[in-house]
This record gives sequence, C-alpha cells and structure tokens, in this order.
Amino acid sequence: MPMKYFSVACIFSARIICLSMAQNFSVDFRTESTLPSYIVAGGQYALVDVALANIDGETVLAVDNSGITSAWGPMFDITELSNNISSAPYLSFHYKPAVAKNTGGVINFKIGITINGIAAVWNNDTQTGALNVDLKADESGWVYAVIDLQPLLDHWQLQTGDTSPMIVEAVQLQPGATDVVDQQYRDTIYFRGFHLGFTLAAMELDSGENLLINGGFLDGLNSWLFTERAPAQGSVAVVSGELHADVVVDDGTNWHLGLSQSGISLQSNTNYRLSFTARAESSRNLALQLKSRSLGGLFWKNFQLHDSSESFVAEFTHSSADITDVTIHFFLGSEGVNDVWLDNITLSKVATGSNTSWIPQGRPFAILPELDGTVMFSKWYQPVVNPDVTELSSLAVTSITAGAGMTNIIDTGTMESGTYNLTLTKNGVVEAFQEVHLAFTTPPLSQDYEVSVVQGGSTNELTVYYSYGRDEYIQYDWNLQPIATRVYSDRGMTAHSWAGCSLDSPIQVRVKVRNGAEGISLPLQSAKILPSSYDIPCSIEGGDTIVFTLNRPEKVAVIANYDEAMAIYETRAVGHVPVQSWTNDYQQELARETYEGARLKRDLSEGFTNPMVFLGHPPDENVPTLESSDVLIVEPGDQPTQDELDTFDTIWFAAGAHDFSRMGNAPYYQTMIRAGQTFYLDDGAYLLARIKKNQVLGSAACTIRGRGVVSGIHHHWTGDYDNGSQIIDVDRVSGITVVDRAKFGIEGGELIEGIAMLGAWHGNNDGLDSLDHCTVENSFLIAHDDNLKLNDHTLARHLVIWQLKSAHPIMVKEMLDGVVFSNSVVEDVDIIAYFSEPTTWEHPWGKLGPGAIACLTGSDLQVRNFTFRDIRIESPYLFRVFSLYNMDTNEDYAPNWFTPTSEERHTRIDGLIFENITVDSPLIAYRSLLGSAYTDSFSNVSFANLDVNNVRVGEENKDDFFEIETDKLWNLTFHESLYSSWSNQYTLSESLEGDDDGDGVANLTEFVLGGDPNDPSDIGIQPEVIVESGGLSYLHTMLAKRNLGVTYRVETTDNLISNNWTTLNNPIVGTNELGSDFMMISNWIPFTDETLQFIRLRFEVE
Repeated sequence: MPMKYFSVACIFSARIICLSMAQNFSVDFRTESTLPSYIVAGGQYALVDVALANIDGETVLAVDNSGITSAWGPMFDITELSNNISSAPYLSFHYKPAVAKNTGGVINFKIGITINGIAAVWNNDTQTGALNVDLKADESGWVYAVIDLQPLLDHWQLQTGDTSPMIVEAVQLQPGATDVVDQQYRDTIYFRGFHLGFTLAAMELDSGENLLINGGFLDGLNSWLFTERAPAQGSVAVVSGELHADVVVDDGTNWHLGLSQSGISLQSNTNYRLSFTARAESSRNLALQLKSRSLGGLFWKNFQLHDSSESFVAEFTHSSADITDVTIHFFLGSEGVNDVWLDNITLSKVATGSNTSWIPQGRPFAILPELDGTVMFSKWYQPVVNPDVTELSSLAVTSITAGAGMTNIIDTGTMESGTYNLTLTKNGVVEAFQEVHLAFTTPPLSQDYEVSVVQGGSTNELTVYYSYGRDEYIQYDWNLQPIATRVYSDRGMTAHSWAGCSLDSPIQVRVKVRNGAEGISLPLQSAKILPSSYDIPCSIEGGDTIVFTLNRPEKVAVIANYDEAMAIYETRAVGHVPVQSWTNDYQQELARETYEGARLKRDLSEGFTNPMVFLGHPPDENVPTLESSDVLIVEPGDQPTQDELDTFDTIWFAAGAHDFSRMGNAPYYQTMIRAGQTFYLDDGAYLLARIKKNQVLGSAACTIRGRGVVSGIHHHWTGDYDNGSQIIDVDRVSGITVVDRAKFGIEGGELIEGIAMLGAWHGNNDGLDSLDHCTVENSFLIAHDDNLKLNDHTLARHLVIWQLKSAHPIMVKEMLDGVVFSNSVVEDVDIIAYFSEPTTWEHPWGKLGPGAIACLTGSDLQVRNFTFRDIRIESPYLFRVFSLYNMDTNEDYAPNWFTPTSEERHTRIDGLIFENITVDSPLIAYRSLLGSAYTDSFSNVSFANLDVNNVRVGEENKDDFFEIETDKLWNLTFHESLYSSWSNQYTLSESLEGDDDGDGVANLTEFVLGGDPNDPSDIGIQPEVIVESGGLSYLHTMLAKRNLGVTYRVETTDNLISNNWTTLNNPIVGTNELGSDFMMISNWIPFTDETLQFIRLRFEVE
C-alpha cells in the first residue's frame, strides 16, 4: 500500500501540523546565586575573570578582558550540553560593554562548537570552522544578539562526514579575540544569560488531527446539521467556502436555530482547544456548547461577534472518562434577525512546548511567554544579530501586550504567508526572538482572467494561476545579510496569468478578460495568439472573451488588444534610423530627430503588460502507480523529513499547496532528490521548494515530472548557480511549471521538456543554464535575466521565449575558463517578446551587451560549431537582433563579473551558423554587432536566409543591419539562400548545374540528397522503391529545413518519349527522421492499368 505521511500542525481545518521542537538550552544568570559549573574559563582568563557580579541590581556574568595580552587570549566555554539544535541553530544572549566604544565601534566575537565529541576545526582554505561576528559596542545599554550557528553545523558535517544527529556538547566564546585591533575589547563585558535553540520559550501550538469533519466547509454542509424549531425560521448555505446562517425569524430562544456535528470522541484528562473564525451582520453573542449524551454538558461559552471576521479560541480540559458521543452546538438564536458567518472550525488537542517555526497561514496560534512584555509579529527582513526594536516595530503586522505565564493568541487570518520575526520586548529591550514561518496554503489565483476549454461537447473551467512583480526585491549574501534592495518599476510586464490542460484531440479555448483586469481595456478590439508562426486564429465574443482552437499540444501567449498595442510602435517606427554603433554618444543619439529608440518600455500596453499564458500539454504518460509500496503520497500540509523522502523511490505530491520552502538549512533551504528517485507533481499540486540532486547518494538519473507547479516565492535571492537555482542538477525535468524563482531557474540536467518557466521579476531570474549534453524542447520560457544559456552539445528546439527587461533570450555561456563548447544546436524557436531597451545608463555594457541572440564571451573559452536555425523573432520593439562580440574584459565596457583576459588568454570563436532567422519588429534601436577585441579569434560566421522586416540580408546590404569590425573577423559570409551557404561551405566553383567533383551528379542534387560535392564516392542517399501489395512506396531523402529555396517533386509518366510528366499528388504517407539535417519521405504510388510507369525525383530552385 502507498505510504501517507501525517505530520502535526494546522492546515485549514483538515489536519494539524508542526515540526519537532529543537532541544533548547538556557541559562539566565539573573536567577543564579553561584556560577554554574558548566561555565568554564579558558585561554588567558583566570578563574576570577569569569564570575558573577551585581550590575544595576541584576546578577550577571562578568567577563574581564583587562588582563588579556594575546590577540586570541579571551576564551570561555559553555559545557555539559546535550542539545540537538539543527532545526533552530541559534545562539542568543544579552551583553553590555562596561565602557562603550566610540560611535560605530564593534567587538568581534569568535565562536566555536563541539558536536558529538568532536570540535569544529578551522580550515584556512575554506575560511570556516569558527564564526567571527562583529557585535555593536558603541552604547552602554544592554544589547540582544542572535547568531545563526548553521555555518558551523555545515562545516562540522563536511569536516567529519558524519550524517548522524548533531548533538551540541559545548560552545566556545571568545569576546574580542582577533588580531584586528579595532575589533578587540580589553575591558569587562557583562552577560545576562545564554540561550541555544528557539528563543521564545514555552510556545504552545495546536497538535493532532482536527476532531471535526469538514470544519472549513470545503465539502459544503457535509457532516453538519442545521436545525430550526418553530416559530424560529432560518437556513444555512456555504458561500465561497464560508457558512452563512440566514436568520429569518428569531423567537428569542437561542437553541431554536442551531448548527451541530455529532460523533466526536474525547479522551480522559486531556486539554483541548476550540478555534473558529466568525462574523455577524451586526454585533451579537454566539453561544457554543459541547454536550455528551451520556455525561451531559461539557463546555459552554458565549462569544461576542462583530461585523468583520475575527478568530476565536477557547480551551477546556476533559477530565472524565473517554467518550465517543459528543456533539458540538452553535446556537444561532436569541439575538434578533442577525445573520452569522462561520469558517475554519477546529477542535484539537493542546500540546505545550511545540515550536511555532512552521504554522499554516490563516491559523491562529498561542504563545506562553515567561516574561511580561510586548510581543511583535513582524515581516521578516534578515537574520538579526543586533535586533533593533524600532525597525522591528515598524515592520510589525500585529503586536500584543503579553503577560508572563498567560496564553496569548496571534491571529494570522489576514496575513500573507512567508517568514516573520516573533519578538518579545520589555522596556525597549529585546528579550526573546525567533523566526516563524506562516506556511503557504493557497496558490495565488488570477483576478484578471477566466479560462475554460470545450472538448467533446463538455466545458471545463480551468484553474487560472497568477504571478506578479513586486516593486522591490532584497538581494542577500550567503549569510542572509542584505546586499541591496533592488527597485523594479519598469520591467514591461507587470503580471501574468496561466492555465493549462492535457489534450490528445482539438480543444476550444475560451479566455475571458475580467472587468478591471490590470492594464487591459474593455471591450476588446483585437487579440492574437503568439507565436504567430503557429498560425492559430482567434475571435472575440461578447467584447471580453478570446476564443481559439488548439489542434495539438502547444504553449502559447494570449495577447489582448494586440493590434492596438503594436500600432504604437508601428507609428513610432516611421522614419526611425537605428543607432549605427554601440560606441556612439547616446545623449547625442537621443537628440537626433530620426531616433525613436528611447523610453520604449513606457509605451508597452494591453496584453503585453499582462498576458495570459495557455499551456497545452500532451497526455501525461507513465503516471506512477499509487498502490506501490515504493510511493510516498504527500498530501497538502504534510511535512515529511528529508530522511523520510529519501526512503521512497517516488514522491507523489497530491493536488493542493505544499510548503517545503523551509526544508533543509539556511540560506538555501533545499529539498534533496536522490539518485534514481522521481518527484511526481499531480495536476493541481503547487510545491514551494528548491530542489537539488543529492550527488552523495548515487549517480543514477533522478526525475521531476507531472503537471504541477514548483515555486520559489518564499526562498531568498541568494547564492550561486549551484545553490541558488530553483532546480539544481536534476537529470530530467518534464511537464511541470516553475514560477516565481527566487534567483536562477534550472541548473544542469540531461533532458528538460514540456515545461513552462514563468514568474521572473528581478535580476538573476535567469532561465536555463549549465546545459552540457542536454536536450531542451517543447517549452515556454519567461526570464528577466539570461533565458537560454548554451553550453557544450546543447540541443534546444521547439521553444517559445519571452524576455523581460535584461540580458538575452538566447546566449552562449560567457565566462567559464579552460573549457570547450562545441556542436550546440538551437532550432525551431520563437522569441515573442524582448523588452530590453536603450537607457542613459553610463556604463558601456548597457550599449554593448543586449541582443536577442548573443555570444558575448570574456574568458579563456573555446566556442566551436554552433548552429542557430529556424528562429523567429517578433516583438513590439528590439534593442538589437545580434550581439556577437569577443571581449577584452580589461576594457571599461566589461562588467565586473568577468575575469581579466589577455592576448594569450581569451575566447576563441570558430563556427557560428545562422539559418532561417526571421525578424519581425517595427522598431529596432541598434544595429546588430559583429566584432572582436582580439585578432584571429573570431572566424567562420555564416548567415543564410536572414530576413529583417521582410528584407533579405545579404552581402550587398549587410551594413544596413550590422556594425561589423571586418578587420577582426575571418570568413564572415552572408547568403541569400541555403544552397549558397552550402556551396560556400564546400568552396564550390561550379554553378547549381555544375559538378565540382566530376561524379556525374550535379551540385544541386548533392545538396538536396546529402552528398559531398567534393567527394565522387559520396553522392548522397539515392531514392528507393519498395514493391508492396497494390502499389509501391517511393522513398527519398529531404532536407529537414525551412525555407530551403528548393522544391522536391515526385513525377510519373508512362513513356520516356513524350516527356509528359505528371506530378504525384498522392499524399505523403510517412516521414522518418534520419538525424542530422535530413528526413526520409515515403510516397505511396498505387498500381494502375498502365503497362509501364516511370518515376523520377525532380528539384526546382525557387
């Protein structure tokens, strides 16, 4: 049977979930009369240097540094510990310098740790093994410090290779231990106490399953009974997931109108907590009773309701025997004609001591602090070393005055999911602090679009998801300290919605634009389905609904009011002349009357700023068998551990929300997938996770597939590609949607197919990277930074790309040293939007860098034999089409992420082939760029069938479209046909009808049949005839390329004298890919009454 994991904390009203609590250690010297024996002086401290003292009426630990003479002399240990703090790796304490330093002064605290009997040892290479934390020392009051010990735990695991539970046995503190004089301290430091683990003690949180059925009314009125006794009258109904009790006639008796559920079991001597949300038409009382048929009344309470929804919590102890006949009653009468609304009704056991690090959003939770004070619940902004009360207060979403030993309820009903800071302050001083994660429970749904599909006469309403860009994003370092707050106010697209389904036959798709949809005007005047190359017509019904038919699985963008949005740029483009060189003074270009490339994003409008993406998938094959014992079913709200995930071959994420965004350790919070394992995301599953292959557990291929969503909405913008991407080193990714990535997209892999990459709103929101020997196909990719990065032997085909503000839709990986990238192919790709625009940014990279297809290299790298073919670019505007440049990174145009190049150490590019590139954009700001900073390092670049706005680019007009540094490029050619390119490749001297190798086969014939025109023994693959019953199959090869410029015709005749040939009109009955550039075509020719029949294959140049 499949395994189901049931954890313990609350998720809606169906189940209650919480993580196991960290084993806390705490010492408060204010309550000690003698120095605890586990505080041990070391280093240069004498026994009297670490002692208790009375400061301002408090007993504190005084650590005297005045006798220290060595930089590393201060040292004392907290010993005799036995605490597993892996789920809360924090050391916190109050300290106060006896003499404050000058403004900005700090004390360096060096911190070490001993785990499982082994001390962490300093490693000079990695600069890890101890923490060096600068704590403020410029004020004389008490300061509260919270230090994240996770880097020490990570180092210890790498040092020892031990994967068993980490039991902390000692912590070593060295206040002022450093050879940096300004960070030393040679006076007395006072400490109130030390705490390991979570810092708010005695937390309470509901645990155990909800004893009520359907407490959230997700299943209508199932398991609930409404009663009315005359003359009282009323009714109940579930509206938008909330129960509405309509009081029509009230006779003054409260129980004459009631809502109840029976069959509840209670255990003897057990504490219970009852919670619900409620509101009323106007202020009124609501009576609640728990009653047993055998024991009578068990609990009664009146609650005061108001006209806005509130959360209510009550606790009671059942001290009698176990019973199974309890009924819960809500009495709705005796308050006049005053309606009531109820939701999220939960009855569960109370467990003291559970941690609040993971709480489902929307559920109230209780805390029981040890001190009086103010409890603030603030939006998380960074791990706090020196928490600032003023800053925490400014970010507080709620605060309560808490009493020591009293239960205090925090209602999260109206709060967004995400991580928060829970802080207890007293007299302006932080006394306790910890992080609380409100777990994601409801995927964001679109308010702008409704989508339905019609198939086989039935209509299905689809779930429409939503992603939007915030104005600000915080970028963090590896220690989750903020680097900068990045502001994004002009990214072009502000939001998008998406929906999808699987299909194996044509479907009608109906996209309704809701009234008030951001940026879209109603009634609709026009619409278009992109890419245009898919040739999917659409119509508008009722002024708000776009209707089209999808005949095959494809992923498309639906653009409302397309014509109106494009007309703006078509008008601006009249008379526009692109910037001729990236080195031109841009301020002078702005003053030019014939330049219209400035401030392009500001004119984006309608569906381009808020598109609807439809994801048509093929039927999902190889769905895991749920009955298998190797399958772990994860239901919404379940929180299995990493060890439990590793146990099963397949992890099935059922439909609904799954918040794994705090799985693993800070700062990356990675969920590991092991070798040979499959993560399957069911249709409707919405998983918040950063997923990485565990290379330690084997090398077999692992897979993520299905029709669900992986989201990074609650991860941090931090880390490199190897840790900061949303999916890392997973061998196969298929059919899923990745949205709202925190940093990079998908890193590595061997197959990425049928996916969508959506929700890219800030810098470093790259798409796909490290694609060595990887196939990427049949996918829809949105990125804010580099979208598709090509590596060695990358095959990318049948893609739709939407590029936002920065970087490149397609680019060659630019900054790896000592590697060779070769034989990569990009084909059948549509770039449907590219919103990078020229700006007045002074750094020259802003003028050199952008391009729809880019090879901008700046490292000791070799790029060989890259082919780009059948690429179609359509966008309201473009910065430039191609940016192909071999950089000298010592010049001022090179960004700081490149390493220095030299005459000996720089990129060599040999072989870039561009075939069938079509550009359709009314306004292009800059000419394309072809150049190199180094001589004889950029060679063999070929363009064939390059069309820019219906103009074929060739040798005669190439300068109209390209800025070319001809003295630095070798063998750059432009061809107006594929044959011309092929002829140049073989350096032929004869014409189409000529025969350079003298084998009797014309050059044109060798071109179309795959021969070598310089090798008489290779005349290509010749046609073949297979005689079958009733006719014959005539097989011939065909170049598998678009815009060949050559027509293949199979012709027949009954004699060779009349020269009267008839073109075969019978349909092609089959094709077969041969690999490389060719495919095999099979034509069926039935037998006729003719005695003789001759067949020939003819080629005509168009």
